[in-house]
Amino acid sequence: MRIFEIKNGDLIESLTQQMKAPWIPDAVIVTVIGVVDDFTVLTTPSYDPDTHQVNRYDKPGEIVGAVGEIRNGQVHTSTPRSRWTKDR
Repeated sequence: MRIFEIKNGDLIESLTQQMKAPWIPDAVIVTVIGVVDDFTVLTTPSYDPDTHQVNRYDKPGEIVGAVGEIRNGQVHTSTPRSRWTKDR
């Protein structure tokens, strides 16, 4: 098992760079935990699976878990996030 830390930067880009040092072509991402400065949510409407809705949030968010994989050095994740708001 390896633990990777990302202090600043894009999640996917940072993980992809870190996979190159001890070349890890294939792996499973068990979990991702942390806080982000901003995030983007991509959803697919149930009535049209060929379209994607992209919503960008320029506010902090919390990553509460994730699943993913690395295939041939390419990182693929699904990261559920919960937004942080000041009025809670």
